[in-house]
Formats: sequence, structure tokens, C-alpha cells
Amino acid sequence: MPAGLLHEEKEELMSKKKQSINYLDLIPQRAETLRWHTDEATGLITLEVENTGVFNTIAQKVFHKPRTTQVHLDETGSYLWPLIDGQKTVAQLADCMKQQFGEKAEPLYPRIIKYFQIVESYHFIKFAKQIHKPHGQQNTYLTFHLFRTAFYSSSGDDYRSYFLTG
Repeated sequence: MPAGLLHEEKEELMSKKKQSINYLDLIPQRAETLRWHTDEATGLITLEVENTGVFNTIAQKVFHKPRTTQVHLDETGSYLWPLIDGQKTVAQLADCMKQQFGEKAEPLYPRIIKYFQIVESYHFIKFAKQIHKPHGQQNTYLTFHLFRTAFYSSSGDDYRSYFLTG
């Protein structure tokens, strides 16, 4: 913290850091440069990630690493991927997933939020914008802080494995 900040300014900065992200209000958008295709036999989607940069170029030449890496999505990830259009919120996508898979989608919110955290961390998507609701209408019970500790169910399942495979 700069020494010249007043106490009120410090408190304001600290409170902004503590604000949580409501993933259900975010609008995901697929990366424009990411190529993908659907396997006609299985209906599953494969993302094709181009390995660029200095280290990848060296690895390709020296260790004969591939120019592209394929990321295979499972059934639920393959269902969600084409629905990511830059228009629907995560909550709307969760509703679509619930309608398509019913109880098989449960635990719905921790799984879908973890899915979006993973695909965002690999830059497969970005969040276009967040819907701003009036103060009384926030989904405060479904915030990032709740789900940071909810990635493991009581049976010990790791939700990271539900959407991305191989």
C-alpha cells in the first residue's frame, strides 16, 4: 500500500479485494482463435489448441512435440461447448444442462462453475461481461467463495474430471 493513502481509501481497497465473483451472472464467450470439431461417431467435441511461443517451438523441433494439442470434452462438456455463444449467462447454461441431463447433472452448480474456471484458466473462453442486478436481487448464496471449498463432494469426487478428459 502506498504510504500516502488515507485510512478510508485503504478500507475501500480492502473491501474491493474481498468482493466475490458470482459466476452465475457471467457471460462466457469462446476464444475466437480456438478451433474445435465434433466427432460424428460419438458426438463428443475435441478442442484443438495450437502450441505457440518460443518454448513450444523448441519442444516441437527438439522433442518432436505436436504443433497442436487435442483436448477431448466428455458428454456434458461437449453439450455445453456449442451453447457458449457470448449471449447466455452461466446460470442459463446451467438450466440448459439441467434440462438435458436431469439428475445426472448433479451437483450442478459446483460442476458447471468448476468447468468454467478450468476452461477460462486455459484461455479457451473469456467472460464477455457480468450482468449487474439491483442490490436485492444478487445470487449471493452462489458466489465464488462458497465454491472454492466445494470442489470435492462428500465421496471425494474431484469435479475437475467431469468435463475434460484425456
